[in-house]
Amino acid sequence: MKRLGIKYLKEGMEIARPIYRADGRIVLGVNVELTEDYILRLPTQGITSIYVKDDRTTDIEVIDILSDNMRTLALTEAKKINDKLLEIYNKSKDKKINEKIMKNELEIVHERLNKLGKEMVEDFMRIRNPLINLIDTRLNEDYIYAHMVNVAAVSILIGRALGYNFEKLVDLAKGALIHDIGIIIGIPYEVRNKSGKLTEEELVMMKLHPKIGYDFIRKMTGINILSAHVAYQHHERYNGHGYPRGLSDGNISEYGYVAGIADVYDAITNNKSYKLRVLPDKAREFFMVARDKFFPAYIVDSFLNKVPAYPNGTTLILSDGSEAVVLKQNKDNLSRPWVRILNSNGKDWADVNLINELNIGIEKILD
Repeated sequence: MKRLGIKYLKEGMEIARPIYRADGRIVLGVNVELTEDYILRLPTQGITSIYVKDDRTTDIEVIDILSDNMRTLALTEAKKINDKLLEIYNKSKDKKINEKIMKNELEIVHERLNKLGKEMVEDFMRIRNPLINLIDTRLNEDYIYAHMVNVAAVSILIGRALGYNFEKLVDLAKGALIHDIGIIIGIPYEVRNKSGKLTEEELVMMKLHPKIGYDFIRKMTGINILSAHVAYQHHERYNGHGYPRGLSDGNISEYGYVAGIADVYDAITNNKSYKLRVLPDKAREFFMVARDKFFPAYIVDSFLNKVPAYPNGTTLILSDGSEAVVLKQNKDNLSRPWVRILNSNGKDWADVNLINELNIGIEKILD
């Protein structure tokens, strides 16, 4: 398979990986043949590139850090958990509701959250050397739920790279899965789903969500204080220019930094209604600049060791004008992968390790 930007798609091409709704339901499945109508409609739904079949790239593996089944389950369950928390929050405003009943309901939600966190970590552990190779193909709808699942998955990736044990990974995942609950319970729907940039007044409102979320999560019996600080601190920055408290350096927990990196990565590499995504090579450049500015260098480095500049399946134009698809990664240099150069006759190819071909550069990504 190979990944192509929408403007490079042609009628008759077949889809190689499903296109999902934000809740995990499949919109267009594998083997569906692209029509002119599909190609025209995809960008209106926030899809800028998809995976398509190519007989010359059938052996290229694009492995998600979560299995397809786990991602679908996580999307469905994360939405239910966060929606239930919203329901409980709204009930809590009613003075007639017994506090003990609210506490019991929160305990049940925590049990579901704990179960999902464990299942995600167990699923993640199936991969021996995980890298972020899959580019997300989900519709631009109910962004927040899919965002929380992605932040949890990337947080697990970073936590594992930092040597976290199973229990710490689960606590990290739990915090990430509800890290934006403050937006859901405290920010009006029309503001958080606004199709455009926020006003100054709306930005001030939005910056309250970490504290709103933290205060509510702390009412949940059994949840680790560090898990709660994922919600509280994921917008804090190493240089003190974050929010809500402007914490800096060692005053921010490692969980807060990890989730902050995951949050930013997912935000900049996925489309929003008012902003096009950044490709992985540019995302890497951003995080290189962010070292010891927004996040501690050692955590950024652990993260970047898991983020290829050109993920498997990416279609490239090389400096000699030839078209190539990323075949696999060189773990010691994630900016110079193995590529498969596709000859124009549509039949032949040649596999080349770009580490050994320094005269060949990457001109652009067909995305």
